[in-house]
Amino acid sequence: MSLRILGGEFKGRRLKVPKSSLIRPTSSLVRKSLFDICSYQINQGRFLDVFAGSGSIGIEALSRGASQAIFIEKQKYFAKIIQDNLSLLQITDKSRLLVGDALYFLKRFLQKVEAFHCIYLDPPYQSSLDKYLAVIDSGNLLAANGLFFVETDKKELSYQFQKLKLKDCRKFGSTYLYQFELP
Repeated sequence: MSLRILGGEFKGRRLKVPKSSLIRPTSSLVRKSLFDICSYQINQGRFLDVFAGSGSIGIEALSRGASQAIFIEKQKYFAKIIQDNLSLLQITDKSRLLVGDALYFLKRFLQKVEAFHCIYLDPPYQSSLDKYLAVIDSGNLLAANGLFFVETDKKELSYQFQKLKLKDCRKFGSTYLYQFELP
């Protein structure tokens, strides 16, 4: 299975996608909407792809002009696919792949005060989002004028945000794309 990059420098190029029931690649409609929304933040910005899967979201960000994309993926098999995709497109110099627990790496970014212009969180649909949302909401992971996106199958998020403000929510079939910003 493969999917195509929708825009930018690598438009039309195919990416490998892991063969696993554990992964649910983001549809082209959701990806197009996401990058239509955050085109300003992507341009020369830092992008964080959490639960990266095949890496398609972060790679799309690099294709559209992001200066750096960081991928977090716990599954070693998926991480190997991401590395293969980065190597295939010769963009390993603009990327960093972190293999391990997403919560651990998010907390490390807080300690290092690393800010991102765009953060994309796409956890497995059956997992609890609150612990990830709390870390991203509590710190300074989002740069000024940055955007934070959550892809989920949940119509409503149970977490009560303190810093971040819901800007928009769009529905694509059974998928919801939430968009947050710093007020």
